[in-house]
Amino acid sequence: MYDRREATGSNGNAALVNKVRVGVAPAFYLFYATGWKHCTLMYKLLKDGQPIDPEWQHLAMDDSPSRAEPSGEGSRWKQAIVALPAGVMEQDRDKYGLQFFMQGPQVGGSSDRDSPSSTSIKAAATLKDGSTGMGRQSGEPAQLPEARWHACLSAGGKPEDLKSQVKVDAPDKAGKTTYLLRWPGGWKLQNGTITKFNTMIKPPVLLCSDIDGTMVNEHTDKKEQFWMDNRTKEFQEYWESSAALARSVLVYNTGRSKGQLIWLLKEKPMLAVPDVLITAVGTKIWYLPDGMRAFQDPTVVDWIEDTRWSERLDEGWDLQQALSAAGEMFKVFNRDAVEHVKWLDKGEEHPHRVALQVNTQVLDELVDRLLTAIDKRQLQSRIITSGAGDWRYVDVVHKLAGKLEALEWVRQVYGVPVERCVTAGDSCNDILMLDGKMPAVVVGNAQEELVSWYHEQNDRGRIVLTDKPEAAGVLEGLARHGLYG
Repeated sequence: MYDRREATGSNGNAALVNKVRVGVAPAFYLFYATGWKHCTLMYKLLKDGQPIDPEWQHLAMDDSPSRAEPSGEGSRWKQAIVALPAGVMEQDRDKYGLQFFMQGPQVGGSSDRDSPSSTSIKAAATLKDGSTGMGRQSGEPAQLPEARWHACLSAGGKPEDLKSQVKVDAPDKAGKTTYLLRWPGGWKLQNGTITKFNTMIKPPVLLCSDIDGTMVNEHTDKKEQFWMDNRTKEFQEYWESSAALARSVLVYNTGRSKGQLIWLLKEKPMLAVPDVLITAVGTKIWYLPDGMRAFQDPTVVDWIEDTRWSERLDEGWDLQQALSAAGEMFKVFNRDAVEHVKWLDKGEEHPHRVALQVNTQVLDELVDRLLTAIDKRQLQSRIITSGAGDWRYVDVVHKLAGKLEALEWVRQVYGVPVERCVTAGDSCNDILMLDGKMPAVVVGNAQEELVSWYHEQNDRGRIVLTDKPEAAGVLEGLARHGLYG
């Protein structure tokens, strides 16, 4: 398991700690698509097909980290874990099953909120078998779910016995009154159908993607724009109904600022909401606050800056000296009323970055002169060139900064192995993160220069060039790397 708060708290002042990685505990991981705001899992744990305890157990279903609406507007994925008894040997795990049904709000209630008005209803504040909700992070003390109300059912009772008191979700078939999970693992219940969800018992994936041209695109033709937006929506539906449920991490690594991304999320509601945002050529890292992953508007919350990353870039960096070195280029290359250099960022919003836009006619000479100016000032910095066309981007950043370097920091924060991290992009700007050790995806609509770069790489299959464009290409790339599930 991983916990971003181990590295960066809400004030950014926490320290990295040693972590012990363990596999997913043997249990029943159940996800339930429902329109009920509150619901309770009523279950009996089975061994060799027989109940271990004849009494019905109850467990309040928690909200999942998914923003999906799997069964229509207002619906959501709820989640619960039912652990196997302590000490069960691996070879005996498949002897266990789970018999269950779902209990919802009271019949005739004015809302979907549970109410303790019936004398046969009691608070479900403790878990008899010691199970916990999925919301608990590794290392946190166990938390009891919020006290909720459920109708009691006798050991020999059936779900239909409760239908006059509460809403019930149970099979509506002759001779079948409860749902059955035949072995431990990941499962989904949606519209009365149970499906395996093996992704839940695999390690999480960290996907780091460019936005413009990769996740979203703009076209003047309305029909073409419709299909572009459909591809973005297709990715969002996959991510929210699969990857997010399995605790995978979505990172956008973009030239946009945080403010520009928030604007884009408003304009493009089909764009999947990221967990992490890397901006300004890897000089800033932002996290979506804990608890905001599902059903909170990401455009109004305060994203948390990784101040430990920023502090790391303070050492040896002098913004005024970097501005002075870059300013010399204007005197050299903008003579005779011919403009070859433009300011993009003077460090006002991103204090660890100075950015220029440079005409390719003078690019090589400018980079050489800029390196000399930086060395003269003994700045702990590096120069990053990117872009395509007649005008390129030239960034002066701290020597430890960069798109790939910031991504590696985030990867270590979440503790996701390199082989479970994927980068995706469409332009030469993205080479900065594609050219690492992680599996990479070049989407089918990539710029010609990036495609040429791809064909020059002896990467032994680490990088794939997809047939499909944009967000559909990202999904294809995940599948070809064996990380789609």
